[in-house]
Amino acid sequence: MFEGIDPDPIANVVLVVIDGLGYDRFRDARDRLDAPLLPAVGDRGTMTALTSIVPSETASAIPTVHTGQYPTEHGRLGWWQYLEGGSARSRRSRI
Repeated sequence: MFEGIDPDPIANVVLVVIDGLGYDRFRDARDRLDAPLLPAVGDRGTMTALTSIVPSETASAIPTVHTGQYPTEHGRLGWWQYLEGGSARSRRSRI
């Protein structure tokens, strides 16, 4: 699980995803912006950095969070996908 976190007393988990904002930049913004929600995210619980997958695109990362599978397993490698047997590309549905 996550280092330093005891899973036994955990009753609820809230996952906050801010696309395109890294952990260090989030912590910096939390400490210097006048945005009451940002400090509350870390002050009322445990905040842990996560690493991304490859390719590090939203279209691949969000299904990985939902399924617990790597992009090669769930098949969402990006917004566009080559369709075998033709020369067309197809845009995958939005997440």
